[in-house]
Amino acid sequence: MARQALVVDRTAAKNRAKNLTLSILKRHNSAQLRQIERQITATEAEIMALVRAEPDLARRFDILASIPGISTVTAFALVIDMPELGTLGNGQAASLAGLAPIARSPGTGQATPSSVEAGQCSAMRSTCQPSSPCASFPI
Repeated sequence: MARQALVVDRTAAKNRAKNLTLSILKRHNSAQLRQIERQITATEAEIMALVRAEPDLARRFDILASIPGISTVTAFALVIDMPELGTLGNGQAASLAGLAPIARSPGTGQATPSSVEAGQCSAMRSTCQPSSPCASFPI
């Protein structure tokens, strides 16, 4: 969550930069962007240290990071947000990640009581799509 907040801050600073006209504000914004980049790098390094310190997480991370199309950031998110990964069936994992279709009652437009409306984990928000190659890799 901290990394995601920094990414949002970076995007806001980049968007602000497009409208700045005073040189002092441009310098301040540029300094803020550099600081945010340093914080993102430090946060990612700490996440990696935490993942590497736990053998099971490290193994899962290595598998995920080896999948074409899965970035290290997405692999971090999957390992951290979905510790159940590797113990769930495909449908359960898809539902947990917010990728599974939700059954609807015919004609009502309402989800059936048995359906699961999962919150979207940061992995889903990052890059995972239903056609993602990660569906074919056992973790």
